[in-house]
Amino acid sequence: MGKIQFRESDSARKVIGVKFSVGSSEFIRQSSHIQVINDRLYEEGIGSWTPAKCGPLDQRLGTSTNHGQCRTCDGSIASCVGHFGYINLAFPVFHVGYFKLTLQVLQCICKNCACLLLSEDQRSDFLRQIINPNLSYPQRKALHKGIVAACKKTNFCPRCGERNGILRKAPGSLLKIAYGYEIPEYK
Repeated sequence: MGKIQFRESDSARKVIGVKFSVGSSEFIRQSSHIQVINDRLYEEGIGSWTPAKCGPLDQRLGTSTNHGQCRTCDGSIASCVGHFGYINLAFPVFHVGYFKLTLQVLQCICKNCACLLLSEDQRSDFLRQIINPNLSYPQRKALHKGIVAACKKTNFCPRCGERNGILRKAPGSLLKIAYGYEIPEYK
């Protein structure tokens, strides 16, 4: 099944905007050429270096060798841009690159009502700084750091009054978050 190319008239048009988004799982399934269900790169056998069917190197996804030919578009490694497949996952997968940011977001919100842990004065002050279009990247980064620090210092939610506990990366684990309250020491 090939893609149909669409061309409209040569008249100029004004582009109002461009929206980038991650496609839905159904859109990805419809746009892909195969479902990758085989975890092996090559077929089994001594000296056999043929890509495994329905694997990550399946020749319907494009060729991975200089002398090979794509089984979808019959292109060489120079002319075939490649095609993609999809993998059905049993559970959602968390991107490890967002772990630190996720932890910071959780440190900035109330665990009871999801309100930002800043007073109205702090919130309006930070908002006034954020909307400044002349801020450089290091200034924005420092502002983000200041917001997170101010939220971490807040002991009680300004909206619902719930106590804010301590949220940290769990010790001895890779992607676990620990949440609790500090136990006061008695002397």
